[in-house]
Amino acid sequence: MSLTHVLASSFFKSMRKKPQQARSQERVKRILDEAERLFLEMGYEATTTKAIALKAEIPIGTLYQFFPNRAAIAVALAVRYAEQLQQLFSDLHTTEATRLPLKDYLNRTVDTFHEFYAAHPGLIIIFGQLRQTAPEIQKVNMEFDLQIEQQVAEFFCRCNPKLDVAQAELIAKVASDTIRVLQTSALATNDRTLREQILTEAKKLLFNYLQPYLCNDSSQLPPRG
Repeated sequence: MSLTHVLASSFFKSMRKKPQQARSQERVKRILDEAERLFLEMGYEATTTKAIALKAEIPIGTLYQFFPNRAAIAVALAVRYAEQLQQLFSDLHTTEATRLPLKDYLNRTVDTFHEFYAAHPGLIIIFGQLRQTAPEIQKVNMEFDLQIEQQVAEFFCRCNPKLDVAQAELIAKVASDTIRVLQTSALATNDRTLREQILTEAKKLLFNYLQPYLCNDSSQLPPRG
C-alpha cells in the first residue's frame, strides 16, 4: 500500500466528518494549528479539546463534528506532517539531484530537512513523544519511515545503476537511521554552535559511508556482506 493511501486512511479514520466546503476545511486547519500550539505550550496531556476549541475560536460542538477526541487531532497532525515531509523529500530527489556531487546533495538534503524540523517543533511531540503511546501515530510514522527508505534506495540506484537493489535498500536504511538519530540529537540542544557541529559531523559520516557506493566505478564498491 502506498504512503498516500496509508495517510488518507489514517486521516479519515481519525475524523468523524470529512471537510468538504472551504469553510469546513479552514476550521479543520485552525483546529490543527491551535492544537499544535497548545501541545507545545502546555504538553499533550494537559491540552483538552475544550482548550483547543477556545483557541481556534469555534464551538466545542463544531470540533466534535470533525474529531471525536484529542488523540484523533494528534493523528491528523501526524498525517499532515508526513504529507509535508513527503513533498519535501520529493522536491529534493529529482532527476537533477542525481547529478549533484555527493557533498552538495548531503548539504542540501540534511540542511533542508533540519530547517523544516526546526521550524516545526510540533514534530518532536507528534513523532517523538506520542508515537510510543498512540498506535495510529506509530503506524503513520513507521509507514513514512519505510516509504522514505524505499525511495532513498531507488534514488541511490538512479545515482549509480550498478548498485544491487538489495544493497541499495540496506545502505538506504543505514543512512536514514543514522541521520534520523543525529538529527534528533541536534534538535535536542539549544546550543546553536553544538547543533551545527553535530550536523557537520553527520554530513561527514554520511559522505564517508555513501561515497564508495555512489561512485561510478563498480570495482570500488565495497563487497557485499
